Amino acid sequence: MKIAMLVIGNEVLQGKIQDSNSKELATSLLSVGQKLSHIVTVPDEIELIVSMLKQLTQDFDTIFTSGGLGPTLDDVTKPALAQLVNSPMTFNQAALEILSNNYRRHDRSYQSTTQTYHLLPNGCGALNNPTGFAPGLKTQFSNSTIYSLPGVPHEFQSILQQEILPAMQDSPMIPFTIKTARIPESQIFNHLCPQLWQELEQYGSVSSLPHFFGVDIGVLLKGSTQEIQLQKKQIIQTIETSPLKPYVIDYNDAPRDLAAIVVEKCIAKNLKIGFAESCTGGLNSDRITNIAGSSEVFMGSVICYSNQVKQALLGVQTATLEKHGAVSIACAQEMAQGLLKNLNLDFAVATTGIAGPGGGSADKPVGTVAIAIASKNTVKSELLQLKGNRLILKQRFSQASLLNLLESITS
Repeated sequence: MKIAMLVIGNEVLQGKIQDSNSKELATSLLSVGQKLSHIVTVPDEIELIVSMLKQLTQDFDTIFTSGGLGPTLDDVTKPALAQLVNSPMTFNQAALEILSNNYRRHDRSYQSTTQTYHLLPNGCGALNNPTGFAPGLKTQFSNSTIYSLPGVPHEFQSILQQEILPAMQDSPMIPFTIKTARIPESQIFNHLCPQLWQELEQYGSVSSLPHFFGVDIGVLLKGSTQEIQLQKKQIIQTIETSPLKPYVIDYNDAPRDLAAIVVEKCIAKNLKIGFAESCTGGLNSDRITNIAGSSEVFMGSVICYSNQVKQALLGVQTATLEKHGAVSIACAQEMAQGLLKNLNLDFAVATTGIAGPGGGSADKPVGTVAIAIASKNTVKSELLQLKGNRLILKQRFSQASLLNLLESITS
């Protein structure tokens, strides 16, 4: 089955919102053994929607659309479908029943005399919307099936999961990920393991996604549960006996955020952690607490943006700030040691840096960050100079500090 997606919406093209439905669709299709092959975005213009649907139905068996099913003037998916199949909008009993039930679920009454959700092009079927109001649509055109779903992510997801995917079930495809750190993509495949890509291809299609500080190598597996488990073991054995082994920090079905790996390792070792955050402004704490189970390991943090807070709550010495400055290994070490003592932690992580765009100097340009990891026996620290704008630098400061923490707790 060849599957495409048409994202409809001026808001997406204008950058007002970020499309997340294509990611949901791609991931969900793999779970039923299908694969998304093509994604295209168009504005809320009937002629462009119709033109693109005609093009897609020439090459794809199934097309998903998202957006444009609401009540406002820029919601034009239904009129576009009507033009595509050359049909007027007509009363649809199935749509009315779905709408009546959905409105009743929210203690409201659907008014068919003033609302038009129940009017569909002839030949267009209605799909129940388990979490919203407007039904999804199923349209046959040429030799293709078009599923039109709301743009609201939770409504898109619920219709997809409950109304469409069960009928598309095949052997699931499972993405298996080898997560590496501190090695670039070119070094892995051109020098360290030049035959690795070909070795992994015997198990499924291979992908490589570079990220800050490392690479996620993916292999798309397919087969029975037993077959997939065997393939995973064979892949791990391949990696564990290769020069790549020292750089691997995780094996998992889907790429995991570094924070999830940190939480997992801390739970396994019964470790308590916390953060003293200046330049990261609470980002490390946010990432950790986004992970289920983090309450078992995360004790708390101090967001110490000002020097006064660094001194008052963490015990950073005035002499340290005067001699070395706030963005220094010496300051980061005292921040980490103060937090370790105050919160009775196993590991305390401190970050202090310059995210810019101002505040840099010749000695400490924008992108400079000092990171310290304090435990009861040692303090490990480093001074890095990274690149990017303010938001990117905050992400990179966070990623670098969590990676240092992971290495400290697993060493």
